[in-house]
Amino acid sequence: MSNYRYNKKETTDSKLRLSIDYLIKERLLKNNQLSNGSLRWSSISSGENRGSVSFTADLCESYSITLKYQFNKAEDIETKIYLTTTAPYFGGVRYWFLCPRCGKKFSFLYGGKYFLCRTCHSLCYESQQLSYPYRMLEMSRKYERRAENKEKGYGKKKGMHLKTYEKLLNKSERYESRGAMSIAKIIDKFRA
Repeated sequence: MSNYRYNKKETTDSKLRLSIDYLIKERLLKNNQLSNGSLRWSSISSGENRGSVSFTADLCESYSITLKYQFNKAEDIETKIYLTTTAPYFGGVRYWFLCPRCGKKFSFLYGGKYFLCRTCHSLCYESQQLSYPYRMLEMSRKYERRAENKEKGYGKKKGMHLKTYEKLLNKSERYESRGAMSIAKIIDKFRA
């Protein structure tokens, strides 16, 4: 049984991800100021450098970020990405990237030759590539993790209502049984 579909597309995990929330959280974007900086992506497993970008952010006049980087260690690229803002209901300002190709607003842009949105790069999420039985088992684990007490490794979390705990475990069991039933159907097809 395969965990992946046969028509596998490139996923968001395979690309460098530029996050507006990360830039704000790390105070790399400063309101009404010009700021410079650099970003570096490295592999989690090996620590190997996956890519780096230097940027100049202008939040005074043009509301844009200019990225400078090398594509395939050969081509120097300089691109300008415009920003827009929205006013959340609870106050403040929320920043968004405007995709250079389609012009829609996004929290993340993904690297390739240019930093574009997920749709323009034709990317999908890793979970969209999983087969049905595997997705059901992943959902089961998700609800189990949400319910369990991490300190003890079993039982409900401290402060969680018993009804909530039971609902999460019931959901986990339902997804697990769906996954097991679909695996059983696949095995029956091979036996026939």
